[in-house]
Amino acid sequence: MEGPSAAEVLRPATREELVGFIKDARAQCTRIVPVGSCRTLRWVRPSAASSQHVSLDGLAARSEDGIGEYIAGDGVVTVHAGARIGDVQRAVHAGGHRLTPRLTSVELSGTIGGLIARGTSGADRICHGPLRHHVLGLTYVDGTGRIARSGGRLVKNVTGFDVHRLHVGARGTLGALLEVSLRLVPEPLAETVFEHDAPAPHAAIKLAHALRGTEGLRPDLLHTLGSTLAFGFKGPPAHVEDQALRAKGLAAKAGGETREFRREDGAEAAQALIDRTAPPSGAVWSFGVRPSRVLNLIDALNASGVPLEDVHVDPDAARVTVQAKAMGEVHPGGLEGVLHQGARVLAAPPGIEFASGDPESGSPFEARLRAAFDPDGVFSEPAGKAARP
Repeated sequence: MEGPSAAEVLRPATREELVGFIKDARAQCTRIVPVGSCRTLRWVRPSAASSQHVSLDGLAARSEDGIGEYIAGDGVVTVHAGARIGDVQRAVHAGGHRLTPRLTSVELSGTIGGLIARGTSGADRICHGPLRHHVLGLTYVDGTGRIARSGGRLVKNVTGFDVHRLHVGARGTLGALLEVSLRLVPEPLAETVFEHDAPAPHAAIKLAHALRGTEGLRPDLLHTLGSTLAFGFKGPPAHVEDQALRAKGLAAKAGGETREFRREDGAEAAQALIDRTAPPSGAVWSFGVRPSRVLNLIDALNASGVPLEDVHVDPDAARVTVQAKAMGEVHPGGLEGVLHQGARVLAAPPGIEFASGDPESGSPFEARLRAAFDPDGVFSEPAGKAARP
């Protein structure tokens, strides 16, 4: 998205300065939104345009890459929220690790804080689980200006309630993140990725489900765009060879053409497939649904006239994204067939009030959380109160 101009952004250089901004906003009954690179702010926080933006970039400037501590032996890194994802990825790669989620080249220029606030898992979710499982602890400032910490820097030190996981996907409505401790995954010994051109989009999604549901197969990458399926495996060489052989057998039965890229063919090939998993730019519809209902959702979209060539599907995260122009002139009443499949609208084009992607229109549970972390609505509308100016 187009971010706010530099004049509209507050840039605290210290934690104390950030706390001062938050306390001032509370006293003046104004609302602020913590921001990183602003790449996904438009659909993550549709109501954020009218709020004061506070950038956390300056808090990461005390170290070259924004890393506070990297313990290679434990596979844990602690970083400032304003650290760039790509900088952190390069630093831990030198120590034999990689970050999860595995992101596209464009997303690597975003910030760690923005990644946590957005809460979106990457292409490797099917192998490593959702992003929230890898957040060991964090430090944040709540709506009263209090600095608090949840969790720890090491797995064995994480005790008590997992309050830190509530911030994953909260989109900045529970507080401004300062520091995050993340569990890393080892850099694999071998890695192979595939690009499969199926006869039709429906066939690509069915093959993705077969790869996901076959006992003993554990893809590290699984994503479809139209008729093209990207999938891959990593680990010890013998394991990767076995997984790849079984997967190629399933692909051959499904029909179509499969291309294989090993790590020795160049990391660019694997990254190129990862980059294709990025949702389309501009206005989109995004739906979340249980993995077992993905095919039903695709059938419902097809029945409503949506060309499946324009549909992005993440089978494990069960996220389906469609360009707004492919959906046509859709209004809330025209989505019954889609929503009947148990789907939830995660994002919608600007101006469509039906979108439930804005956390400020969430469930009563979300409202109670905001009331506990941010009673005066510094980061979002206070529950049960009139809207702030």
